[in-house]
Amino acid sequence: KGKKLNKVPENFLAQPRPSGPILESISKEKSVRQHTAPGLLSIPKNGLGYGGSGYESDDEAFASSFEIIAANVPSMDKENRKVIGQVMDEQSMA
Repeated sequence: KGKKLNKVPENFLAQPRPSGPILESISKEKSVRQHTAPGLLSIPKNGLGYGGSGYESDDEAFASSFEIIAANVPSMDKENRKVIGQVMDEQSMA
């Protein structure tokens, strides 16, 4: 949008899902906290591109890469997601 494009350019190359030693490192990394507050930003436990079962297309696998929770959702800790940050803008969380 910032480059005034309304579709993905022909020369766009999608980033591959993490694999090998990088995937191993990412999957061992702990969540910074539990999903117990609004505004927390989470990703799949194994990193971007692993948002489902692992058998979906790239578009579907990357669809839930980043999630911002609106309330206390401890069940997300059991859904193989990990918190990586928190939205700090008070207005956006109102």
